[in-house]
Amino acid sequence: MGDYVRAESFGRQAIEMEPRDGWAQHAVAHVMEMQSRQRDGIAWMRANPEAWTKDSFLKIHNWWHLALFHHDLGETDEVLKLYDGPIYGDRSTLALNMVDASAILWRLYLGGVDVGERWAALAANWVPKAAAGNYAFNDAHAMMAFVGAGLDAPAQALLEAQREAMRGNDDNVAFTRDVGHPLLWPSRRSARATMTKRCA
Repeated sequence: MGDYVRAESFGRQAIEMEPRDGWAQHAVAHVMEMQSRQRDGIAWMRANPEAWTKDSFLKIHNWWHLALFHHDLGETDEVLKLYDGPIYGDRSTLALNMVDASAILWRLYLGGVDVGERWAALAANWVPKAAAGNYAFNDAHAMMAFVGAGLDAPAQALLEAQREAMRGNDDNVAFTRDVGHPLLWPSRRSARATMTKRCA
């Protein structure tokens, strides 16, 4: 709702009541991100990670938020350290975690950072999901990994899966038709061309 002062206050109150509340931790991180309070965000996330990471489904996403704060400050080494550690060190095959991995590597790529072979490992875990075409948001992040790794075959399979998905009758039809497919088709070609130029 844009009421960041109240949102932060409620989030902090929730953490006081239950330090393991990953959603409250997440809400306050969002407030600080929206206000460009990167150093406050880093202090907030690093104050008690033992609490918000314990048995939490949201822990990797919250580590990702910490990486975003470091990224905004240009602290690339810290971002890669977080990626190789709590964000994607175990190379999760859970889409929620792979989305975060793709999103942080893509930001680094847009900034001209060489992430080495990290794209290849991530893309390999996206490949089995590429033909599903059942969620436009995940599709976009899978394509980031395929472009980053230079994998044409799974990228094409993903586009075909989207074309098939648009013949369905669920909510994803509109998501894919209006946003997902238009985003993936031209971005795949332009990003691939940009990467080719950089490697030449």
